This record gives sequence, structure tokens and C-alpha cells, in this order.
Amino acid sequence: VVIGYVLVQLANSAGLLPLPQEGEYTKIIRQEMPDASEMVNVLHISPTGFRMEESNCEGQDCVGEGEVTLENRQERILGNMVICLPHQLIVYLITREEAEKIVNGSF
Repeated sequence: VVIGYVLVQLANSAGLLPLPQEGEYTKIIRQEMPDASEMVNVLHISPTGFRMEESNCEGQDCVGEGEVTLENRQERILGNMVICLPHQLIVYLITREEAEKIVNGSF
């Protein structure tokens, strides 16, 4: 049973990535820009949460935001999210119940 999801929100799209029950995985998010450059963010996803492992943005603030876990998301300054402003990317850690509300349109 999946206990949580990583919600990836870009300017024009969004998607859910499940937290694995065991092990870890990496998700690479690529966005092509109008000038043909490419924005790249790398998420590291574990059974308890995620962190922005790397990004080709200038300030690297998103990488410095650290890990978001189901345990620490209430105490973090940015709560359950990591934001990459230059790439217009917001990544949230949500519970299974929160994901069901989003999918069912009752969020």
C-alpha cells in the first residue's frame, strides 16, 4: 500500500509519483524552454519522502531546501514543498488520502 506521493507541478502540467515501499529511485524532470535550452531537476524519492538532488538552475535554492518527509513536513518553513522558482516547478509531498482528494476533485 502506497503511503504517500510526490506531486510534481510545472507551469502547464502535474503528475503524481508514488513513494516506494522499499528502496529508492530518481526521477529526472526536463523542460524545454522557448530558446531551446533545457531545464533539468533531479528528484531523489525514498519510502519516507523526497529531496531535490540536483538542478541546473542558477541559485540552487531548491537543492538547499533539504529533504521533505512525512514526519518533518509540518515543521519545515516551506511545509510539504520544495520550490524551484527559475524553473517554475513546485514539488509537494502528500499523503495517500490527500492524493485521493485531488484525484476525486474534493481537495
